[in-house]
Amino acid sequence: MASRTSVLAGVEPSAFWAHFEKLTTIARPSREEEPVIDYVRAWGEERGYRVRQDEARNLMFDVPATEGRESAPMVVRAPWPAWSIGGCAKWQRPARSARSRRR
Repeated sequence: MASRTSVLAGVEPSAFWAHFEKLTTIARPSREEEPVIDYVRAWGEERGYRVRQDEARNLMFDVPATEGRESAPMVVRAPWPAWSIGGCAKWQRPARSARSRRR
């Protein structure tokens, strides 16, 4: 039997990449994301974060600041559509142009 070796072995930071690799093993076809949502929710709850979910099934974590860094600037980078710092922002997709509607 062949042993399974991670393609991410030795990549740093190892804790981050181990988490990433675990996420890649969870099937999540469109509209059937519950297993990965449950995994991510459990990850946050295990760390004591308050976890909320909106109507679109997005998860939001309330993560406290590191002691002594409460007033430091914070940047969160995420894929489309957007992330809100300090609250839940409502967003809408930009209106499609007449040209894109014809396709």
